[in-house]
Amino acid sequence: MKLFLHILILLLLVMNGPVWSQGRKTLIFVAADSGTEVIRAYHQFFQKSYHEIGYEVELKNYPIKRTYAQVDFNQADGVLISTESILNKYKNLITVPVELTRADLVVYSITKDFVVDGPSSLKPYKIGLMRGYLRSHTLTEGMARQTVDSYNALLSILRIGRVDVVIALRRETERFLAANPRFSDVKALSPPLFSVPMYHFLNKRHHDLIPRIVPIMQRLIDDKVLEQLYEPYRTD
Repeated sequence: MKLFLHILILLLLVMNGPVWSQGRKTLIFVAADSGTEVIRAYHQFFQKSYHEIGYEVELKNYPIKRTYAQVDFNQADGVLISTESILNKYKNLITVPVELTRADLVVYSITKDFVVDGPSSLKPYKIGLMRGYLRSHTLTEGMARQTVDSYNALLSILRIGRVDVVIALRRETERFLAANPRFSDVKALSPPLFSVPMYHFLNKRHHDLIPRIVPIMQRLIDDKVLEQLYEPYRTD
């Protein structure tokens, strides 16, 4: 009986706390597998940040809905980067209050040119979306839509006329366009359909880490460390 209790306690410690690795604790952060390699910059940023308070950081990728559930159900320690809208559904997460960047959802087209005046301005058109980008799906609910799995597929269905416009994140799209000149006729319409700040999130059991990590993150951002890490992925 004592042996059973000892094993049970050890299992609970493993399940509900960070992993220990060679004297340092390891935090498991998650990100959606639909994201681009820009995620690497944020992973490196958090490796630097948490290292200063004695933690290593490991990144795991999952389908987007499973990503948040992993943290909400205590199977991971935090979400690498997302918007605060996830707090509406996942109640076991807490925001680390340092803005990392802004997510601009932008409408792109080849043949159409109009002022983007909210979601209603898209109703006359066939719309292409990226799978997993929940906000773009919410904003276009009830409209004529086609969903694909990659930027290449998204801009390809635009080019061949299967859709009139596509909605995508500005930074990732501009980076893809810069690397793929065959899509040079794709143009961004303005203003952005939606713009929102993005944050890092922890499971609530790590709330005590927030006052320790916030000043470090802010200092590294002020010192342009995140900007330098992002440089290989910049297109502007």
